[in-house]
Amino acid sequence: MSKKHFIALAARFREEFARCTNEGERRQVARCVILVADIAAQTNPLFDRARFMSACEQA
Repeated sequence: MSKKHFIALAARFREEFARCTNEGERRQVARCVILVADIAAQTNPLFDRARFMSACEQA
């Protein structure tokens, strides 16, 4: 995946976090972010997990 793909994913996750109405929903979205980050880290040695996680959660 390229940088533009990671940017698009992070933007979509931010949208999902903004739609959350309770902590349970927020935990579900966070779990999806973690799963995507796990896959990205396994397939891309240059993947910056901390940067991606931060980009996903910015409101």
